[in-house]
Amino acid sequence: MSDKFRLASTVFANSTECKENACYNNNMPSGLQNVTQCKMKSPAFVSRPHFYEADPFYAQQFQYGIMPDPDMHDSHFLIEPKTSIPLEVSVRLQLNILLEPNEGIDHIFADLPRLFFPVIWFESEAKLPESMSGQIAMLVNLPLIMQLCGVLGICFGLVTMALVIYFTLRSRRVEEKKKSLAACEYAKVALQDSEGQTLSVAPIIKTKIRSMSLSNR
Repeated sequence: MSDKFRLASTVFANSTECKENACYNNNMPSGLQNVTQCKMKSPAFVSRPHFYEADPFYAQQFQYGIMPDPDMHDSHFLIEPKTSIPLEVSVRLQLNILLEPNEGIDHIFADLPRLFFPVIWFESEAKLPESMSGQIAMLVNLPLIMQLCGVLGICFGLVTMALVIYFTLRSRRVEEKKKSLAACEYAKVALQDSEGQTLSVAPIIKTKIRSMSLSNR
């Protein structure tokens, strides 16, 4: 999933439509960028191919051949929204030369109309190679992966803690049981008579109780 960005329609607008473009001296109908100062004052102007999204004035200079098409002449950028990584960049521009009448060359050019003549339009594209799609997918899903790892780590810690507590309590119970069994065995051994016969515990207890009651009297 990616977000598509297009060049705004006011990119090559004059200062009347876009005040921010006043510094470019685009004192002409919107649709051309004045680059004369960048080309040693040569009469060069940049526009979109076939004067796409430009003022109809430029297309009306020609009887045929000017056919702007959004699919072919628009510029766009495909940006991955989570990482802002450009997935595809397509820039399409056109170079135009201003032709004006010049009486000093020949009378033939004296009646030449003022014309912005398209010289060439070019397209520059760059796409992210498919070999990097897996890495980009990993980078996009990295926060989710980290969250899942954190949840799994917490669950594993809780399960480990529960097992430690369970086995600790279990070992204590086993030790207490062993101690009680050992105490019982010791009591049995202590109650054996001189002939090696085990005495009954109940009569001894009764005898002790009787002796205690007679002493109190």
